[in-house]
Amino acid sequence: SRPMVEGLPFWDPLQRISAEEYAQRIQPPPSAMTPGCIVLVENGADDEHVPEDMQKEWIKEMDGSGVDWRFTNHARTPHGFALAPGVVATSYMEAA
Repeated sequence: SRPMVEGLPFWDPLQRISAEEYAQRIQPPPSAMTPGCIVLVENGADDEHVPEDMQKEWIKEMDGSGVDWRFTNHARTPHGFALAPGVVATSYMEAA
């Protein structure tokens, strides 16, 4: 996840810096995207923090880096659905 845009008057997880700005600012090491690694993402389909365009951008980034990924959207589940009860930002759902 890339950092958010600086200087916003409020915290907005949808306002992330671009991949290009991230690469210039952070200069990630070559090991940041390891070809051949396997990444599993379990996402809540109703997660307002991960809209469809952000999912597509992530997929493009993983494919471009040769990462073997699996992205599962869980129906009718919000952000934090898998976090244990009591954890900040939790919306724990046993059924998910």
